[in-house]
Amino acid sequence: MDKRKPVGRTVAELEPLFAALPAARFCFDIGHARQVDPSMTEAALLLDAFGDRLAEVHMSEVNAASRHDPISLNAVAAFSRVAGAIREEVPIVRLRVRHGPGGGGRRGRGQLSGTTLAMRPMAASWGNGRNPFREFRG
Repeated sequence: MDKRKPVGRTVAELEPLFAALPAARFCFDIGHARQVDPSMTEAALLLDAFGDRLAEVHMSEVNAASRHDPISLNAVAAFSRVAGAIREEVPIVRLRVRHGPGGGGRRGRGQLSGTTLAMRPMAASWGNGRNPFREFRG
């Protein structure tokens, strides 16, 4: 899901692709999903329709200019709305943003500088009402 692309943002857009590619899987980027639909309704529909094809989740914050930012509390709250729909065995990768001198990185933008795999210490908390995304704010 990326607002800059003409396909892959909704269940209706993905259905013909998955019908044509029955073995295809996908990476769900929660930050881009929130950018497309801040209510996370479409994200929930997507995970309900294609959750069995989910290979990996990217957890990030994406601003209006489609650039990655540090994860905000509002993003954590939005992400929590769909956390229960993500199977325990699916890895979650948190994308971290690092800013260079002056807060901007090269050309004044934040830079993705690597990933931290979150391979399930948080998954166990999903069933007990704890917010798994809150554990990964940093």
